[in-house]
Amino acid sequence: MTAVLFYFLHGRVFEAIIWVFFNWMKILQGYDERTFERMFKDNYRLLYCLAFSILEDPDLAKDAVQQVFARIWQNKPDLTPENTKGYLLAATKNLCVNMIRDKARRKNHDKHIRESLYDNLDRSQKEELMVELYKAISSELTEQDQRVIFLHYDMDLTYKETAKTLGISPSAVNKHITNSLEKLRKTLKDKEQ
Repeated sequence: MTAVLFYFLHGRVFEAIIWVFFNWMKILQGYDERTFERMFKDNYRLLYCLAFSILEDPDLAKDAVQQVFARIWQNKPDLTPENTKGYLLAATKNLCVNMIRDKARRKNHDKHIRESLYDNLDRSQKEELMVELYKAISSELTEQDQRVIFLHYDMDLTYKETAKTLGISPSAVNKHITNSLEKLRKTLKDKEQ
């Protein structure tokens, strides 16, 4: 409210109207903390049961439900009392299916990499490779490249989720990953020779 007074006192009526409009829109959308907390408490158990029945892992189920609510808080979709439960169920189901698909894709990718390279090494060679990989990541990649690699590969975020977290586009995430992997391949290949 002090912002409105400031704008009016300084002859900036248009800014005051805009400020009031956007704050009223937030109130009308019903995304204050109490409403959100009520929605969370009323639906958490149902969404957890759905997520657990799909994922069959209590920790992943909790993570999925938390991600659904985090996305709702961030994106603030137009929810009404009539469509809230259906929206939450659909969002939870879709997220769980995506988690399973992404896990299978990563598992297949990881298996391919292990079979082609890592499994053929003895223990000391594996340790040496990991040290070299860590050094290459630290020395060859920019901080932004390292963040993208960490979020995508270690935190298992999709390109879109990584992009949103870092405030960049999904195509920029793709470019960072492609360039980073190329740098790492080149660095490790050079060290082999």
